[in-house]
Amino acid sequence: MPEPTDPEYPLLLTTGRRAGAYNTGVRNRETGEDVPRARINPQTAGQYVEVLDRGRTVVESRRASVTVTLVPDDGIPPGAIWLDVHHPSVNDLTLPAIDPDSNEPNYKQCAVRLAAPDRSPPVARDGVVRTGTVVRR
Repeated sequence: MPEPTDPEYPLLLTTGRRAGAYNTGVRNRETGEDVPRARINPQTAGQYVEVLDRGRTVVESRRASVTVTLVPDDGIPPGAIWLDVHHPSVNDLTLPAIDPDSNEPNYKQCAVRLAAPDRSPPVARDGVVRTGTVVRR
């Protein structure tokens, strides 16, 4: 794995496709699904209760952060988080390291951490309020 977990980013993010979803989800994303749903083992979620706000938290990598809704799932191993690739912001978290054999980018895994959501109001720039969920570093 090109980016193993460490004390600063102790959780493993892995991404995959949701059954029945079409590519990036632009054609079949459910209405109102503005925040990705992150599946996490209930034991792991219990270790991060202090960074939850009404079931939402922030998944941070070294490249970006995304506000997510946590969904407890016993099928996810402890210490891991699963996000589907169908939300446009998810690949911003991962890294484009190239596999030496297939020459494909590894948008599949990276080290992440959970943080409390920012409760400050959206920032207005040029008279436009931006409320996006992705923060790039």
